[in-house]
Amino acid sequence: MANQGQIRITPERMFERAKEYLGEAEAIGQVISKMDTLINELQSEWEGQASAKFADQYNELKPSFQKMQELTETIAKQLQQTGNAMQQMDQDIANQFGVR
Repeated sequence: MANQGQIRITPERMFERAKEYLGEAEAIGQVISKMDTLINELQSEWEGQASAKFADQYNELKPSFQKMQELTETIAKQLQQTGNAMQQMDQDIANQFGVR
């Protein structure tokens, strides 16, 4: 179990993690776009009820993929905000030790 009250990550590392999550969110978006393209191409080559059912199934699941992208973007934003808060807190503490 992690020790409470100990912060073992720097704001800079938090910003790096935020960028990693944002990159993964972009990758998810690219996968969704690629899948859309593949489904459209397949629909032009494959006709009939089975084809329609296959496309329907993808369209039913697509919102889950989009939700995953949104969640990953939200995590990136939260990590960025946490890094900003850590920097501000450190600056506030440092200011308390300033000469008056």
